[in-house]
Amino acid sequence: MARPKSAALSCLLGAAGGGVDGLNNLLQAVGKDSAGLQNLLNTIGGGAEGLANLLNAVGKPTSEALKDLIQATGRGE
Repeated sequence: MARPKSAALSCLLGAAGGGVDGLNNLLQAVGKDSAGLQNLLNTIGGGAEGLANLLNAVGKPTSEALKDLIQATGRGE
C-alpha cells in the first residue's frame, strides 16, 4: 500500500531541507509564483487537500505554516 501523501510530502520537505527551509527550497524549485505553487499543490493532492498536506508537512500550527507559505511564495510583506 502506498504511503499517504502527507507522509510522502514530509519526506520530500525533509529531503529539501526540512520545515520552512525545505518549503522555501521546494518553492524555489517549482517557481515562486502562483503557477509554481499550483503545480506543487496538484502534485501533492490538489486544492484544499494538497494545501492541508503541505501545511501539515511543515510541522507547525496551521496559522504559522500558512504565514511561512505566504512568505515563501513572495506574497508576504
